[in-house]
Amino acid sequence: TGMRVHELASLDLAQIDEENERFRSVSLKGGLVEDVHFNVAVTQILRPWLVARSTYRNAATERALFLSDRGRRLSVRAVEDLFQKYTRVARLDRKATPHVVRHSTATELVRLGAPVTVVAEALHHQSIRTTQVYVHAVGAEVHAAIARLATATPSL
Repeated sequence: TGMRVHELASLDLAQIDEENERFRSVSLKGGLVEDVHFNVAVTQILRPWLVARSTYRNAATERALFLSDRGRRLSVRAVEDLFQKYTRVARLDRKATPHVVRHSTATELVRLGAPVTVVAEALHHQSIRTTQVYVHAVGAEVHAAIARLATATPSL
């Protein structure tokens, strides 16, 4: 989804709108509250998580979507620690963080053809300039764009 880690940690069960593929009324940076869209892949991950979640302590009374082994809402720090744990398990070469995934989401959306304005909306950026900082052109794409200049017909 490209969510910020604090947005993810703040999610409650009641915010899931699977039918419309979104989390409803998410507290965003800057005090904003908006829906956050997701896709079928998130739905496919959420379904088994919700079954597993039901076995956690306090699952029936805790409204948080993500619970710790103590049956409480996962903190931002706990999410970051889990992310680092699984980064090591996956033997990723570079230091990855949830925020790096946010940047990667922006870059991939643009690579798939989404206009930067749509990416800005998806990431809930106040300024398109922020989104432009997030979007990283892949070396091969930059080379291909420059190469196209050689075959372009100049307009007069």
